Amino acid sequence: MPKLHVLLKKESLDPSRLPGKVVVVLDVLFATSTIVHAFAQGMDRIWPARDADDARRIAASLPAPLLAGEYLADRLPGFAPPTPLALAAIGLRGATLVYATTNGTVALHQAATAAHVYVGALLNGAAVVTHVIRRHPQAQVLLLCSGSVDRFNLEDFYGAGHIAAHFQASGRYT
Repeated sequence: MPKLHVLLKKESLDPSRLPGKVVVVLDVLFATSTIVHAFAQGMDRIWPARDADDARRIAASLPAPLLAGEYLADRLPGFAPPTPLALAAIGLRGATLVYATTNGTVALHQAATAAHVYVGALLNGAAVVTHVIRRHPQAQVLLLCSGSVDRFNLEDFYGAGHIAAHFQASGRYT
């Protein structure tokens, strides 16, 4: 029976232990909730960036991208708003987003050595678990809370609990 693990902050992640594993990244207040919501609004592609400079570098190689993001909960100058509803108000159907956040997009980059990385949120908890079970039935799963600048945060932990409950209900994980 595959194991389910939870890390409370991205700074605890050891990339050398990720090959072969499935990682579900959670950043409930910004990145992962916004990404899930943006795709639900018809976003075509999302490029997570480590920071504003990385976002600008990525955007320079793309035709007509939308840049959005925050640093320490403040909107990045010249970028679209980082939150789901504010970003959706701009109109996302068919757009390409380059998105930078203090924690969640950084955690996505840190998890990149895993066999598979997924975006988890309260909005898609059941769906991401169903997908992981179907596509990777024997893989160990790590729920990675992004945390907040090297600190535990309650909202990501709550999100991890939400997703863990779906894995537990499947009867396939310990």
